This record gives sequence, structure tokens and C-alpha cells, in this order.
Amino acid sequence: MTVTGTCLCGACRITVPSLPTEVTECNCSLCRRLGPLWAYWPQDRVAVGGPIVQWARAEGATLDFHRCADCGCLTHWTARPGSYAEGRVGVNARLLDGFDLWSVPRKRIDGAADAWG
Repeated sequence: MTVTGTCLCGACRITVPSLPTEVTECNCSLCRRLGPLWAYWPQDRVAVGGPIVQWARAEGATLDFHRCADCGCLTHWTARPGSYAEGRVGVNARLLDGFDLWSVPRKRIDGAADAWG
């Protein structure tokens, strides 16, 4: 069963293999301001289409964040080569159709302390 999701305006579409069974809540400077709940899949299992723009790319960072070019919704992140998350994509689960954010456990990550190594 594949699951789709869209940004607020519907211009960007994300397809993943299933609804998440767990999500991650992070307190890094970006996530604490925008409030995404991250779900993860292998890069080859996620399809993203629409007017996506790379948005946050900090020097020395391991992830690149992406948003809809039209409405600004944070859609997903991709890992830079050689990073701890290489080969994975983090999808903002709040955008997925049929996702009940109260039905799955939340894992908290202290991104403010750079807990990923």
C-alpha cells in the first residue's frame, strides 16, 4: 500500500510505501520553529514531485531541507553523501493523507545538542 501526501497548496506530492509506525520530533533550530514530525524511508522508496526547492543548507550540515516553492510547506529532507543518514529521506509525516499523528509513538531527538553525531 502506498501513501501519498501534499503540501498545503497541493502543488507538491510525496509518495511513500506506507504510513509511519513511529515519528521523530526534533528540537533543532529549524524543527522547533516549524514543527515537522519526521518519518523515514530508504531514498529509493520515496517519490517527490512538484515545485520543490532546496531551502536550508547550512555549511557543515548533514541534511538538506526542502519545501514547496509555492506555499512554503516543509516537505522533506535529503541526506548529504557521507552523512549518518545517507540513503534515507525524512518526510514531514504531517503532510501524509490518512496519517493520524496521535496514533503513533513519538521519538524525541535532541537536535539542539547535535545528538546524531
